[in-house]
Amino acid sequence: MEDENWILRKEELESLTKAEMELPKQWSISEGLLYYNDRLFIPDNEDLQIIIAKSCHNSQIEEHFAQEKTLEIIRRDFLGKWITDCVNNYLRSCTPFNQAKAPRHAPFGLL
Repeated sequence: MEDENWILRKEELESLTKAEMELPKQWSISEGLLYYNDRLFIPDNEDLQIIIAKSCHNSQIEEHFAQEKTLEIIRRDFLGKWITDCVNNYLRSCTPFNQAKAPRHAPFGLL
């Protein structure tokens, strides 16, 4: 873990827990994981973010969700500044998703 923000928040919450003080509203810590409003606070770790984006975008029910649906699914369970950028980057690299999209440009002209 190299996310200083995440590490500092975790240390702060752990110190409050050890001192048997009340945690700030909406924050909780369980098994070394940080939660804010029951959403998992994800550190700035690109590999972990890609795994989350991939698992939320590629569904068993529907092949590949659209951008807004993928963002909604991730934001329901996870918290982090990285979500929008990571999802956008992942969707740009998702070949089946990009092939299934209908073209949104005017018909090509004559040669």
